[in-house]
Amino acid sequence: MPSPGNPGPGDPCRIVLADDHKLVREGLRRLLADKPQWRVVGEACSGNDLLKILRETECDVIVCDLSMPDLSGLEALEVIEQQWPAARVVVLTMHKGPLFFRKATAHKIVKGYVLKDDAFVELEQVLCKVCAHEPAISRHSQGILLEDYRVLQESSQSLLILSRREQEVLRLIALGLTAREIAGRLFLSVRTVESHRARIMEKLRIKGTAELMRVALEYGM
Repeated sequence: MPSPGNPGPGDPCRIVLADDHKLVREGLRRLLADKPQWRVVGEACSGNDLLKILRETECDVIVCDLSMPDLSGLEALEVIEQQWPAARVVVLTMHKGPLFFRKATAHKIVKGYVLKDDAFVELEQVLCKVCAHEPAISRHSQGILLEDYRVLQESSQSLLILSRREQEVLRLIALGLTAREIAGRLFLSVRTVESHRARIMEKLRIKGTAELMRVALEYGM
């Protein structure tokens, strides 16, 4: 299980790698093996595999992908946070969208965020800080953070033009509810819900259900 303490003086930081691509794991293991301050103590190819390793192995930091079979990285983060709240996770992902960044960093155990497009030196810098109990994100991840802030700022302004009822309908649309399900939830007729939906799309200048869902998710509804 993840160890809540620091490695002893002179001891390497124990790392578990979780990624469904064998080449990625092997590449990281070889790169980390050249650094005496780190030691890879486990490798997982899926979310369930990662949980099994954590139950059997003590580690200091988990380097985790977000897209893995059986149990995704995001789903694994929820379980890890419940069972090992003192764990420290560095997310290593190909996903560059603000939504993935927001969902991952919503977990308190996520202390670092690195993109697979980043150079190894950036992962190295983030690992150094996380092993020392300092949060860190790579340079490209900082760009995602700024973009996420911009989107949230714009969305908060845009939502001001929606009525409270329209905001409620948009939030339920983001949850994937149908017009009939929304009507039942809000005690409205289906026709009224469809009317609210049409006004939301008109006010936000949205065309099509796919764009409506995308906007709802970006607004963090």
